[in-house]
Amino acid sequence: MGLTRQKSTGRRRSADLTVALAGSPNVGKSTVFNALTGMKQHTGNWTGKTVSLAFGEVRHGKETVSLVDLPGCYSLDFLSPEEKVSRDFLASGEADGVIAVCDALALERNLILVLQILELFPRTVLCVNLMDEARKAGAEPDIGVLRDELGIPVIPCAARSGEGVSELIPAVCRVIEAEASASPENNTEVLQSGVVRYGTLFDNAAAELKDKCRISMYEALSALCGNLSADMGEKERGLAETIRESLELRGITPELAAEHIRCRRAARAAEIANKAIAEKPKPCRAARIADRILTGKYTAAPAMCAMLFVIFWITAWGANYPSELLTSLSVRLEDFLRGVLTASPLPDLAVSALIDGVYRVSAWVFCVMLPPMAVFFPIFTLLEDLGVFPRIAFNLDRAYRVCGSCGKHALTSAMGLGCNAVGVCGCRIIESPRERAIAVLTNSLIPCNGRIGGIYLIISVFFSASPLGRSAIFFAVFAMSVAAVFAVSFILSKTVYRGKPSPFALELVPYRRPQILKTVVRSVFDRTLFVLGRALAVAAPCGLVIWLLTNISVGEASLISHMSAFLAPAGKLLGMDGVILCAFILGLPANEIVLPLCAMMYTAAASLDRSLSVAQVLAGSGWTGTTALCTLIFTVMHWPCSTTLLTVRREYGGMKMAFFAFLVPTLAGIVCCTAVNLISLAFA
Repeated sequence: MGLTRQKSTGRRRSADLTVALAGSPNVGKSTVFNALTGMKQHTGNWTGKTVSLAFGEVRHGKETVSLVDLPGCYSLDFLSPEEKVSRDFLASGEADGVIAVCDALALERNLILVLQILELFPRTVLCVNLMDEARKAGAEPDIGVLRDELGIPVIPCAARSGEGVSELIPAVCRVIEAEASASPENNTEVLQSGVVRYGTLFDNAAAELKDKCRISMYEALSALCGNLSADMGEKERGLAETIRESLELRGITPELAAEHIRCRRAARAAEIANKAIAEKPKPCRAARIADRILTGKYTAAPAMCAMLFVIFWITAWGANYPSELLTSLSVRLEDFLRGVLTASPLPDLAVSALIDGVYRVSAWVFCVMLPPMAVFFPIFTLLEDLGVFPRIAFNLDRAYRVCGSCGKHALTSAMGLGCNAVGVCGCRIIESPRERAIAVLTNSLIPCNGRIGGIYLIISVFFSASPLGRSAIFFAVFAMSVAAVFAVSFILSKTVYRGKPSPFALELVPYRRPQILKTVVRSVFDRTLFVLGRALAVAAPCGLVIWLLTNISVGEASLISHMSAFLAPAGKLLGMDGVILCAFILGLPANEIVLPLCAMMYTAAASLDRSLSVAQVLAGSGWTGTTALCTLIFTVMHWPCSTTLLTVRREYGGMKMAFFAFLVPTLAGIVCCTAVNLISLAFA
C-alpha cells in the first residue's frame, strides 16, 4: 500500500491510528516528520529545538494515521520538561504505536532511550536515520543485528533524501495489527532478546509489580526507584512500598536502585551498538579543526565575533539596493492607487485615510523590513542547520554561569533573534524554574527581526552610509544587547531569583552539510514572509489610527500633537522627543512599525514631500546624534511587543510574569538612555 501526504496543523481525533515519533535531539526526527507528513516544520541542528508536540497526518491505504512529533529527549526520567512531555504522552495510551528515531552514528547513546521506550511501549518500530552519513564515515550499522537484538522491526533511513521513509508507517501498522490480532494467552511482549536484564532481584521485583499492578515494565522499574505513577491506586502503592522496603532491608536505597538501572541500560545499549557496528566512525579532520577554532580557549571568542561581523556586513551590503528599489516602487504604486481611488466615488477624506494612512505606513514597513530580513534570516537558518549554535552555547556557558544562568540561555537568546515570542517558548528547554524565569525576562533584550530593520535604518541614516561601517556599528549594538542580557541576568540572580546555576549537559552535535536551497526557501516563507505579514497586518490599522489622530483636532492642535506634547518631557529626559516615545507606545502591537509611525507623524507635522522615504523623513526631522543614539538604545531595550507579552502570560505564570517581562527591559532602557543623555548634556 502506498503513502499519500495530507497536511494538518492540529491533531485530528478522527484519525484511525495515532503514531508517536520519539527520539533524542539531533537525530533528524523533525526531518522524518516532514518527510512523512509533507509539512514544513522548522528543523535545526541543535539541542532543544522542538519543545512542544507537533501533529500531522499520513494516509496509509484507507486509514488515516495521526503522527505526533514528541520533543527530543535523551531519556524518560523526568530530568527536563521535554522528557516529562514525552513520557506522559507515551504512558497515556493515546498512541497506538511508536516510531523511535536513532542516529546511525550515535547508536550507543540513542539506544538508551529506545530501551526505555520499549519497556514502556512495546509496539515500536526503530528508524535508524542518517544512514547516508554512516556510509560516508564507514560505520554503517548491521540492521539485521539490531532487529535480532531488539526483537522489533528496524528500518534504515536517510530522511533528507527520502530513503526508507515510506516503509515506516506500513511497518508500525503491521506491529499494531499483529498485537491486536494476537490472542490474550499468546500476546507476549515484543521484547525478547532485547530486554535489559537487571539481575534476579530487580527482575523479580519489577515483574511482580508489573503483573499485580498491571503497569509497564518501565513504570515498575521507576516504582523501585521511588517514582510512583499518579494512576496507581492505594493497593498498588502499598505493594510498591512493600517491595521497595524489602530492597532497602538489603541495603538498596531508591537512589542506588536508580543508578543500577541506568548503568544496566547503558551497558545493554553499548553491547547492542558494538554488535551492530563492526568499525568505529572515521574521525573527520575538518570537523576537528573547526571545533578547535570554534571552541578553543583563545580562538572561540574571536571566531564568533568575526562570524557575526561577516553576517552583519553581508546583511548591510545586501539590503542596501533592494531597499532603495522597493521605496521607489512603493511611491509609484502610491501615485497609481491615489489616482484610481480619486476617480472612484469615494470622498477625498476616505482616499486620504486609505492612502496617507493605511497604505503609506504599510509600504514603509515593507520597505524597511523586507531587505534586511531577506538576507539575515536565510544565513541565520543555514547556521542552525550546520550545527554552530551548540558551539556558541558551549562558549557562552561560563559567562552565563557567572551571571547566575546556564548555557541553554544562549540557545533561547538565539531563538529571540528570530522572534522574542519564539524565544520565550524556547525557554521550556531550561530545567531550572529560576534560570527559566531569568531567560524569559531577558529574552526581549535581544533584538528580534522586527527591530533589526529599524536598527539598520537608524545606523545607515545617522551613523554610517557604507556597508562596512554599518555592519561594525550593528555588531556593537548586538554586543551591547548581549552585555545587557548578562548584566540584567546577574542583577536578577542576585536579587529576585537567587540561587546557584544548575549543571548544564550539552551535546556538541556533528556538523552537517546544510540543504542550502531548501533551507533558504523555507527561511523566506517560514520566517521572513510570515513575520512581514504579521507586521503588515498590524501596520495597516495602526496607519489608520495615526491618520485619525493626525486629522482629528482638539482646540488648535491635533490629537497626535497633544500626545506628543504630553510625552515630550519624558522623551527629552530619555534623549528623544515626544514623537519618538509616542511611536514606541503605539508600536506595542509590533516593533516593526515604530520608525514608520515616527515618519508618519513627522510628515504630518512638517508637511514634507509625500515621495520621501522613511530614511529621508527621519534625516530631516531634526534628530541629533544623541537622539539617534538614544533611539537606537531604546529600540534594543524597551518593552516587548504584545505577542511576546501574551506568550509570557500564557507560558509562565499569568499577568505577574508578563508585567515583569514588560518592566525589566523597560527599566534597563530608561536607565541607559537617561545616562547617555546626561553624559551628552554634560559634555555639550
